[in-house]
Amino acid sequence: MIETKKTKQFFSINNAVASNPNGISRMEYNFNNSTLTNIQTSSGQKCVFTPVNISLDYDYKNISENYKNNKLNFVFTTAQYTNRTFTIPDNSYTPLSLCAFLNVALNATNGSGGIRDDNDTSIAWIAEFNPLYNKILIRYTVNVAITVTINTYPLIGTTQYNATRWMGTSVTSPNTPQQVGQQIAVSGAFTPVPIPAVYPPLGCDFKTIDTIRIHSNVAKRFFEIKGGKLTQNNVLFELPTPNNVVGSMMIWEPVNSELYSQEIFSNWDNMTIELRDRTGNFIDFQSYCSFNMTFCIEREIEVPDSRDRLKNLQNLNQLSSV
Repeated sequence: MIETKKTKQFFSINNAVASNPNGISRMEYNFNNSTLTNIQTSSGQKCVFTPVNISLDYDYKNISENYKNNKLNFVFTTAQYTNRTFTIPDNSYTPLSLCAFLNVALNATNGSGGIRDDNDTSIAWIAEFNPLYNKILIRYTVNVAITVTINTYPLIGTTQYNATRWMGTSVTSPNTPQQVGQQIAVSGAFTPVPIPAVYPPLGCDFKTIDTIRIHSNVAKRFFEIKGGKLTQNNVLFELPTPNNVVGSMMIWEPVNSELYSQEIFSNWDNMTIELRDRTGNFIDFQSYCSFNMTFCIEREIEVPDSRDRLKNLQNLNQLSSV
């Protein structure tokens, strides 16, 4: 008769004890304790992984080269001005913090990386966020006739960039409305916009990612359709991102552990944890972000009951006496 014995151990890991870390985007853990991490291969035995909780600093670079959403193409039809691609440095932005950066950077001359034409230093740019419309407006404040649109979906070489989401446009119409006349601004304050259609059509959205996928070499049960085929990948489980802005603490606990538990079929002396988005890109967290995860390993081991052990001992003694 076979008896099933259950054991359960809890483990706590964090980025501070990881080896070869890439921030908290990729971490490796070497447990070096084969008593706990080696899995017996005899039939009927199980090793089940179940996450208990995760906490991490939810502060990632939501505008970055990593997401190819950090470039705007200023397109002029006025002869004096030259089209220019403007690059925004990788960082975590809110609408207000981005406008504060743009108000300094855009007003540099072409030669210094800005948009202001070297031949016309009178032109001034202002970026402002209107919380009532949830929209960002970039406009010039010089009293000259300039026709300009901002392309938020530019093709740079062979790479497609996409800033449509946070600039409030769409892929089908990536250009902000043309500005053809002076937009008066007094000391950076909001003033009535003389051209009603100058605002982008959509509200801005700085939530670049909507899902955090926890990838690991021990994952075995996540499947998705790729290239028309059902394909297994190394996603351990995935988390919905919070609605609050970047810079907060994210704490997650599974409501139903059965949805996140899975069997591990190989020894896990070495375990990797990777934080990626839905498309498979590493999430570019800030360097100071921390990651903590608690999980348990539950084993079901088949062992003979006491009567079987006694019988086996008797058989051994009988053979030894021969």
